[in-house]
Amino acid sequence: LEQQQESGQILARILARTAFIVESFPAEMEDAIAEQMVIEATIASHFVAAAEAAGWTPEEINTRLREIVANTTLSEFWITDEKGHAYLRNAADIDFTFSPDPVAQPQAYVFYDLITGRQKIVIQQAARRDYDQKIFKYVGVGGVDKSRIVQVGYEANVLESLRERVSLNRLSKELVEGGDIRAIRVVNQGIETKVFQAGPGPGVKEELNLTDIEKLTGVLGNGQSTAYQDGGYLKVLEPVFGADDRTVSGAVMVYLPTDRMQAAILRQVTQAALVAAVILLIGAAASILLSRVVTRPVITLGRAAHAVEQGKYEPSLLQDVAARADELGDLGRVFDRMAQEVSARDRRFQLLKVIIPLGVSLSAEKDFNRLLETIVAESQKITHAEAGSLYLRTDDEKLKFVIVRNEPLGISLGGTSGKPVTFSPVPLYRENGEPNQNHIASHCALTGERVSIKDAYQSTEFDLSGTRAFDKASGFHSQSFMTIPLKDTADKVIGVLQLINARNDSGEVLPFAEDEVLDSVGLITSAALSAYVREESLRQEIDKLRVEIDLVKQTKQVQEIAESDYFQQLQAKAQLMKQKRAGK
Repeated sequence: LEQQQESGQILARILARTAFIVESFPAEMEDAIAEQMVIEATIASHFVAAAEAAGWTPEEINTRLREIVANTTLSEFWITDEKGHAYLRNAADIDFTFSPDPVAQPQAYVFYDLITGRQKIVIQQAARRDYDQKIFKYVGVGGVDKSRIVQVGYEANVLESLRERVSLNRLSKELVEGGDIRAIRVVNQGIETKVFQAGPGPGVKEELNLTDIEKLTGVLGNGQSTAYQDGGYLKVLEPVFGADDRTVSGAVMVYLPTDRMQAAILRQVTQAALVAAVILLIGAAASILLSRVVTRPVITLGRAAHAVEQGKYEPSLLQDVAARADELGDLGRVFDRMAQEVSARDRRFQLLKVIIPLGVSLSAEKDFNRLLETIVAESQKITHAEAGSLYLRTDDEKLKFVIVRNEPLGISLGGTSGKPVTFSPVPLYRENGEPNQNHIASHCALTGERVSIKDAYQSTEFDLSGTRAFDKASGFHSQSFMTIPLKDTADKVIGVLQLINARNDSGEVLPFAEDEVLDSVGLITSAALSAYVREESLRQEIDKLRVEIDLVKQTKQVQEIAESDYFQQLQAKAQLMKQKRAGK
């Protein structure tokens, strides 16, 4: 009986811990997702403000929004004007205007407070939409440039699936159907039954008796587990603790049948010692099996949750648990998917802390040479590159070196260094008119595609003889390359950024990671360079127009002087004096 009680306590303790995880996990994950969505909406608000300030059309902005939706987990963008009309959105076929009327828009009206300024942030719980029954979660922020709604949303079926599949009721049913447990009950702090599963057999009622209520009251009050025999059952009670591991939020009651054991004792009194030994062995085996089957996966899930909290989650942590075919395997697979989404959002958040300052720095720079130098220097810093070069496309279809930097060799040419770049330009086309595809930079400019080389001394795709000659003369060793096209708003390549030798924290040279960092670097540097070129072109046009206006004004003034009465009189006197001199 004591062994059975111990096994029951172990099982009840696991169920109590599982109850807390099942109840709290979906809500905590939704809160974490909401925090990331606030960040994404804020970034979208800044992006739209910057894009409109740069003169982008709504269609250009919507194209970028559709690209973001196609390549990320975000599903929708709804960005309005001051009247609530969502003129910027990824869904081109839906024309939507937000209304403050809760009757007209029961779900969407709360976001109208972002226009009036009564709210800065609105977070809406995941809910089923009226018109298509899809589960969506929406978060909105106000505009940074004017009164508007900037709303992001994503289809949150994974949250609903998590609630449906990670069910304590379902787990209890599986355990009861095994036959060793007659019933499982879960109650809340008010001793209201939230989960009840019972197997076949007499004496198990859904209603609690007075003894049950008394024992449950004690467990809920002191937070201590207990067990007692009631009829033909051993009832084991275990408290369910909240997030602080101190507050008791409910209790688990496990019904273990004792009729089999009592019958065996009555039939085999003479073999009591043997029966006791067998029971002990069975109990030990059951405990070990229970530990392997349930306890270890739960401990593994706890470690995985801690890894997510620390930002160090790896899918291999739950590989064994996710491979199981039971309920814990389902929980492991759901947890793994959610953990990977959280890790991805955390990486994007860390990326934003690097990329946003870079974008602000580049957009504020007014000195062209310093802008070019900053593009290369900051790109090296973000990607941990030893060297970097920047080419600009010229009118005669060549790539001209404008910045060359190599930190190990102490080389800094172009920009504000005062030292000219002496390297010859790279032609985009050969003398016979064929595209120059052998050079990395020219290939990148001609195709508009990023080029990554893991090892320059192993690659045979491009002509790297110039690189190897430079290494031989300088003692430098070029290994990994990342070449990025820089495009204007018309998607024309206006320059090329090349980075060399990405290093990790231990100083080892690695291939460049083709991730969101490089995508963001390319977009931001392209935008900054393109914006400066457009601004400089506009400034030159204004100066040219000013000169033309001054010439017209000067010509008009000369004409007015020549046609004045005073000038005509002077001209007549001069003519008379000339005639008198001729008469002498």
